[in-house]
Amino acid sequence: MAPLNDKMLNRLAMAAWALFFLSMVLPAYSGEFRGLACAHFVFIQLVEWTANLPNLPPRDPHLLYYLLFNASNALMLVLPPLFVLGWMRPVPKVVFIVQSILLLHVGSWPVYSYYDEGANMIDVGFWAWWTSMILMWFVVLKEPGIPDTDEEEPAEGAQSA
Repeated sequence: MAPLNDKMLNRLAMAAWALFFLSMVLPAYSGEFRGLACAHFVFIQLVEWTANLPNLPPRDPHLLYYLLFNASNALMLVLPPLFVLGWMRPVPKVVFIVQSILLLHVGSWPVYSYYDEGANMIDVGFWAWWTSMILMWFVVLKEPGIPDTDEEEPAEGAQSA
């Protein structure tokens, strides 16, 4: 596959960012909650957890699971513009690793929700949210700072043609 140029990566990053913001106004959970309401819920969980930090362990054993959604939202708020503006190029490998872990975390939500609620309560807003993260993950993966495993390195002593 031919490498993507900077202009194409920037467009994909901005498309991911636009889709992220669109996901905030779409119904995301049980037909009642839009993405912004879900983001507000997990942010309030973070605020309450921080306020009660001395009184650990937390009341809700699932709290850490919800708190990690804040990291996913924060990353999607800042990573696309930093990438497009060139302030995050090359993307540090640690950002790519964290982004990969958060992508898997968000992807686990439909399974977690199904087993927790007993029914599939996920709506289109969630899928738009997750797709925006997948797009941004792809952009970071194709950034020259992340090594491409598809390309073979020339053997030692081999001359280029």
